[in-house]
Amino acid sequence: MPEQQWIDQANAKRGGIVWSNSYQLDSSWTGPKRVISLFRIINSFYDLTKTVGLVIVRLNESEISTLLTSAVPEEQGSIFILRPDGTVLLDSNQQLIGHPYPNEELLKRSWLDQYRQRIGTGNRW
Repeated sequence: MPEQQWIDQANAKRGGIVWSNSYQLDSSWTGPKRVISLFRIINSFYDLTKTVGLVIVRLNESEISTLLTSAVPEEQGSIFILRPDGTVLLDSNQQLIGHPYPNEELLKRSWLDQYRQRIGTGNRW
């Protein structure tokens, strides 16, 4: 099962959200699709240590890409999604996905650098 690694991570987080990397999912209704998924364990209302379910929200990667690219004209730049650690979650260049974003200078000018600094000091937003 291609999702098992993220299900295991969600179990370990005991209710925290886990985002997957992009992966292919074969649907009997629509055929193969690349998706990005959110995984979260649901705990009992009465006993927070007891797992009662699992939620998986699958987002079609191509539809997300279409929405993002339509928001920014190509001649003005591009849009991509990064994880808090600076690795690429979604980009039109498929080879970047799962790897550190190659332009560290751009990251230093972004919210990501501020986020890293706050996490490093233990401060929250």
